[in-house]
Amino acid sequence: PVSQKEPTLQRIISTLANKNDEIQNFIDTLNQTLKGVQENSSNVLSELDEEFDSLYSILDEVKESMINSIKQEQARKSQELQSQLSQCNNALENSEELLEFATRSLDIKEPEEFSKKNLIFKNDVFPFNFGFIKSFLILKNASNFLSKMLSIYSKVNTWMCLWGS
Repeated sequence: PVSQKEPTLQRIISTLANKNDEIQNFIDTLNQTLKGVQENSSNVLSELDEEFDSLYSILDEVKESMINSIKQEQARKSQELQSQLSQCNNALENSEELLEFATRSLDIKEPEEFSKKNLIFKNDVFPFNFGFIKSFLILKNASNFLSKMLSIYSKVNTWMCLWGS
């Protein structure tokens, strides 16, 4: 009885020992796999950080370039508008002088003096008309500039919103 059970028990013990070895090998494999996953994840995260740092650097360069371009354009257009404003003020001043001259001419009663003043007036009207046309064109350019600046602002704002989301 005990002797008959001994070979069976030996087989069971041997099978259990083999299974324990298999389980221990599987546990070792799982530990190695876990360690590999952790190392790989750490490497991927490190590479991702480097990539995003590089992208942030590029975006900062693009941002600075865009800011400089906008500031340069603003300075150029502001200078142009200041010049146009000065020209418009001069045209207005000339117009006011001509208006005053024309008004005074109406008070002249003598035909000969009126004709003389009228000739002077005609000579002053033509430059004024040219100045008026030039002032009109200056104002039209200013309006075009404002439209362009609004368009640029809209594009930059859209681009920044896209990158910000």
